[in-house]
Amino acid sequence: MTEARPQRGGAIALARSPLTSGRNELSDYLHVADRLLLVGSYAGATVGLAVLEVEPLVGLRPLGRLELLFVEPAARRVGVGDALFEQVLVWCEERGCGGIDAAVLPGDLPAKAFFESWGLTARALTLHRRCDEGR
Repeated sequence: MTEARPQRGGAIALARSPLTSGRNELSDYLHVADRLLLVGSYAGATVGLAVLEVEPLVGLRPLGRLELLFVEPAARRVGVGDALFEQVLVWCEERGCGGIDAAVLPGDLPAKAFFESWGLTARALTLHRRCDEGR
């Protein structure tokens, strides 16, 4: 996961991640109805992780927010990410979600292509400015 750090927005993404932020323990995802934790394996080794939370929305169906989908680089391109996302999709459909959001760092074309292959499209951009840059 540290491969995200040098990317634009990577340090903030890692600081907000449920794995590194301290805001949720992974065990919080095990027995809570609106949270999901999945692990992916290949050749008997755990190589992937998906973390999702359902966000209720006023006047709309709930939203599945994929907080993390990560597969170890050496295990990519063998279907682990697809298997994880397929389970995320089924889980969200079973809970009546109106959609799924997944954040991708700017310039992370492989991640963008992965999510686009599942039919996700950009619906918002997050813009950021450091406060210490001056005017």
